Amino acid sequence: MMSRVTVFLCCVILVSCGRVEEPDGMVADILEGPDAGNPTEITRMGDVLYMSLNDGVFGSEVWSYDGRNLKRLTDVAPGGGHAVPNRFHIFQDRLYFSATRVPEGREMYRLDRGGATLVENIGGDRGGSDPKGWTNFGDLLLFSANDNKTGFELWAYDGEDVWQVADIEPGSGSSNPRSITVLGEAVYFAATTREAGSELYVWDGQGDVQLVSDLNPGAGSSRPEYLTAVDGRIYFSAYTEDTGIELWVFDGGEVRLVADIAPGPSSSSPRGLIQFGEHVYFSAASDTLGRELFRTTSDHTGVELVSDIRPGAAGSSPDQLTVVGGDQLYFSADDGEHGMEPWVLDSDGLRMLVDANPGSASSSPINFFRYDEDTVFFAARTESTGTELWKSSPDGVELYRDLFPGEGGSSPGPFHRLGDQLCFAASDDDHGREFWCLQVRQESM
Repeated sequence: MMSRVTVFLCCVILVSCGRVEEPDGMVADILEGPDAGNPTEITRMGDVLYMSLNDGVFGSEVWSYDGRNLKRLTDVAPGGGHAVPNRFHIFQDRLYFSATRVPEGREMYRLDRGGATLVENIGGDRGGSDPKGWTNFGDLLLFSANDNKTGFELWAYDGEDVWQVADIEPGSGSSNPRSITVLGEAVYFAATTREAGSELYVWDGQGDVQLVSDLNPGAGSSRPEYLTAVDGRIYFSAYTEDTGIELWVFDGGEVRLVADIAPGPSSSSPRGLIQFGEHVYFSAASDTLGRELFRTTSDHTGVELVSDIRPGAAGSSPDQLTVVGGDQLYFSADDGEHGMEPWVLDSDGLRMLVDANPGSASSSPINFFRYDEDTVFFAARTESTGTELWKSSPDGVELYRDLFPGEGGSSPGPFHRLGDQLCFAASDDDHGREFWCLQVRQESM
C-alpha cells in the first residue's frame, strides 16, 4: 500500500506532465510547412477564441482556443470537404456562422456541444441561402438570405424559429438588405426595389417594413451607405442628382442633408463613418481641401473640418478610422511629408503617432487594437521588415516583433486579447498563415 507521500509525489508528477504551457509564438503549424491553415473569423466569446481553420484533413472547420489548446470542434462537411465557416456572430451567448455542406449549400449554423447544428435549410433543394449581415435586434437575429423563391430579403430568428420579415422586392427579385443598423426600438437598412431604387428602410419589429424616404425619386437610387446610429439619429452617405454623394441624417421625423461639403452635384463621398464621443467622424473630399477628416457638430446641425492634415487640394486621405478604448481615435493619414502613417486624436489633441517608415514612404498602418489601458498594437510596414507588429505605449512607439525576418512581412492581425496573450493570424519564413499568440505581460503592463 502506497504512503501518503508517494501518492502526493505521483499527483505532482502527473499534473506537471499534463500541464500545457501558454504559447509565445505560433500556436500550431496546422498545415505543416509553407501551406497555410489560414485562420479567419477569429471571434472571442467568453474566455475562448473561435476561428475558421483548415488542417488539410477535414478542410476548413470551426476551431477553438482556450489560451493553451487549439481544438477542432466541427466537421460540417464530412471528411475532407470544405465547409469554409465564415461570418461568425454571437447571438444569445451562442456562436452562429454560415457554412457549406452538400446538398444544402451555404446555410446558417449554430455551434453546440456536439459540433455544428444546421439552424434552417432556408434555400431548400435549389441551393444555399447564403445568409449574411447578422444584426442583433432585441430578442431577434436579423439577416439577409435567399430562399431561392423571393431572392435576398430580410429574415429573422428568435433562437427557435426562422422566418422572412418581408419580401421587399416582390417576386423572385432581391432587395438585398444591407447595412442593418439598430436605433432604439427600430432597425434601419438599405434595400433595393425596381420602383424606388436603392433607398433607406425601417422596421419596428412588429409591423411592415417601411420606406423612410425616396431621396432620389423614382427608380433612381440614393444608395445609402455607412449607416451609423448616434444620439437618436441615423447618419449615412447618400446620393441625389442635386448634391452628389453627401452626408445625410434621419432624426425620426425627416431625412435631411447635413452638409453639401462638395457644393452642387459634385460628391464629397463621406466614408468610414464612426461614432467617437458625441460626434460622427468620417473622411470626405472637396475641391479645395482634398480628402480630409471631418465630424458632425455637437448640435447635429452641420459638419466641421477636424484638421487640414495635408494643406492644399491633395488631401491626407484619412482611412482605417478606429475608436480604441472609447477615448482615442486612431487612423492612417498622409500629411504630404511622411507618407501614410498612424495618427491619433484624443484629449491631448491630434498628432502623428510615429513615422514608422521614415521619410515620404508609407507604413500603411492597419488593425489598431487596445491591449490594455496604456498599450495599443497595430500592423505597419517598413522597407526593411515588411508589414510587422508594432506597439504604442507610454514608453514610445516601436516595432514589437519581427515575426517574418527580412523584407517579407508577417502581416499580423486582426488582434484579440485572451488572458495575457495577444492572438492573431500571421505568416513567417517557414510557414504559411497560421494562428499565433504572444505573451506580453511583463513587457506591456
